[in-house]
Amino acid sequence: MNISLQAPTFRSLRRAVAGGVLYTGMIIAASIERKEGEFKTYVDQNLEELIQQQEEAIGIAYPAERPVIHYYLPHDKLNKGILGIYEHKTNDIFLLSGYLEPPGWDFATAKDTIHHELTHYYMDKHSEQMRNSDYPNYHDDMTLAEKLGIKLISEGTATYVERKMNGKEDTFTDQDWPKSI
Repeated sequence: MNISLQAPTFRSLRRAVAGGVLYTGMIIAASIERKEGEFKTYVDQNLEELIQQQEEAIGIAYPAERPVIHYYLPHDKLNKGILGIYEHKTNDIFLLSGYLEPPGWDFATAKDTIHHELTHYYMDKHSEQMRNSDYPNYHDDMTLAEKLGIKLISEGTATYVERKMNGKEDTFTDQDWPKSI
């Protein structure tokens, strides 16, 4: 068999496979971008309504200032399981990028996350107004128990508001309470 007769077929096959992979990648990227774009559009268009819903449901009053929302996590914060972060020093909310979506990241999860991070923003702004200090405000000389206590209150409050706003039940029981640090 003459090898020169097979070469064009192999090249054609290689081009077809490469084209298929490129096309598949474009479809996946467009799907992720559409999904991320839908959530970004939703938050951008409904942030005031989401804040107003929290104010009415919880009985709080947000300041006139609004957080800046970024649709990516900072590289130093890319830990498994983190869907959003509130940065109390800059008053910015960072939400997980659609390009790094874990399984289960959907619109309901995204709404949970924005309510959770908005609560951190509220707690920080309230602390700035009442004590002229960021919240949470960790000090270098704090013990681990003190830092965990602040974290427990901060995350517990944000999780409570997240669940209340999205009609979820509080599932925490006394058996869930940590037995040690």
